[in-house]
Amino acid sequence: MIKTLLSVRLRSLFSSLSGKKKSENKASVGRIVLMAFLYVYLIAVFLAMFTFMAIGMASVMVPAGLDWLYFALFISLAFAFIFIFSIFETKSELFECKDNELLLSMPISPRHIVLSRIFAVLVYNYAEEALILLPCVLCYAAFGGSILGIVGAAIVFLFLPLLATSLSAGVGYLVALIAKRVKRNSFVTVAISLVFLLLYFWAYGALMGSTMGEEGSEDIDFSALGESLSGMRFIGSIAMCDPVFTTLFVLVSIAVAYLAYRIISGSYISIVTDNSTGKRAKYKEKRLRSGGALLAVARKELSHFFSSSTYMLNGALGIIFSVILAVMVLMNKDAIYLTLDAFAAQFPRIDVSASFALIMSVALIFCISTVIISAVSLSLEGKRFWIMKTMPVSPKTVLLGKSLAQTIVCAPITLISSVILAVAIGADIISTVLLILSPLAALVLSSLLGTALNVAFPKLEFDNEAQPIKQSLSTFLYMVSLFVYAMVVFGVGMLFIILGLAVLGAVIVFVLSVALSVALYFILIGPCARKYDRLDA
Repeated sequence: MIKTLLSVRLRSLFSSLSGKKKSENKASVGRIVLMAFLYVYLIAVFLAMFTFMAIGMASVMVPAGLDWLYFALFISLAFAFIFIFSIFETKSELFECKDNELLLSMPISPRHIVLSRIFAVLVYNYAEEALILLPCVLCYAAFGGSILGIVGAAIVFLFLPLLATSLSAGVGYLVALIAKRVKRNSFVTVAISLVFLLLYFWAYGALMGSTMGEEGSEDIDFSALGESLSGMRFIGSIAMCDPVFTTLFVLVSIAVAYLAYRIISGSYISIVTDNSTGKRAKYKEKRLRSGGALLAVARKELSHFFSSSTYMLNGALGIIFSVILAVMVLMNKDAIYLTLDAFAAQFPRIDVSASFALIMSVALIFCISTVIISAVSLSLEGKRFWIMKTMPVSPKTVLLGKSLAQTIVCAPITLISSVILAVAIGADIISTVLLILSPLAALVLSSLLGTALNVAFPKLEFDNEAQPIKQSLSTFLYMVSLFVYAMVVFGVGMLFIILGLAVLGAVIVFVLSVALSVALYFILIGPCARKYDRLDA
């Protein structure tokens, strides 16, 4: 039975990767080509990023005999990457799959179901780990690393995902357990996730701070690092095949995996079948508020968004980054003012205030490009898609309502971030207005673009909500399109900054976003509305 379940999960995994629908015998050639392009692009980007990082570190650390520290940093990065991104993947895969109750109604042991689910996540995690450790090992060998380091890295590669996946499954289990006992459980899940993210960034910042010399020197004090972070020495010793530490690491990984498997499988049925959500809500008489169809669709989308932790975490993490960006700039405003003064002294013909305002608005546009609420809202209808189709609401109203939902979620935070950035850089009135308007115009553009692409490439068949959010063609095309747009805007902005016309550049960026938004509006209410009318779940 376990072999059959594993086979089913792997087939489901590869079907989602190829974009094949369950109702199809095989995916179309065009869809396979597009999905292949998606994964080749993502793999190339991550490999390039980690390769450049590995070259910079290996060229300094390996000749200095700091092989242990080199591996310790990369292993810590791989563990954090796998752990953070697996917490809610394991939660959705283990406890939120649509076929859970069907499988439990069959004579199948819960232990086998849990094992097959975790194995599916483990396959992903090995792939993620390869993107980090493969460049690490290749660059290590290229700069004259030892055989022991390569062997140790291979051991870490085998057991690190097992440890990280087991720990993330345990956290996912706790989150699912808490979510079954409280109301508004999606907010509890998001809060836990953000805590882990903040802890990760804090730990990373502390690590980078501990590697610097006194008084902000750029020279790295490696001996101080080893003394202050003894855990890094432990990790590095594993990579260098220390017999004691390596054996301990292997045994701990196996023990944690077995413990997580036993605990989760032992209470799997109670979690999956328990529908309690804390105290029952008491009815309170309220006046019925009437509104237009557009706002009704937007409220429906917002209700779905705020009730799903998976949707919130993966769909709107970019607005959290915009807040972090604004706060970091505000906390370092003294350094910003010094930089502005230096620029003003070196480039007296450049409008420094407007130039920095333009750069900050482009940074916010990059953050907005990672918000994918509208790009998956139609797909997340799933088998409920027919409900909206049977309502007396026109297709263009439905699509505009889905776009409006993303704008409503992001606009307040984007506005607040823009104001904080304007205060931090001391922008003048004109620059402040443009810093506020340009990201908001880009937000409207992104909302309309996401809905249009989701209509063109819907994914209405899925086992859990993470699949259409993370593995759909509309999400990929949306993020790539907005990233390219942000790069174009950055290039245009830099050109006008160099010419000393930063204000004009900011105006052009704003006008370009507005023009594209208007064009997308007519596309949405025209061809996209007709395509939506022909869609069938």
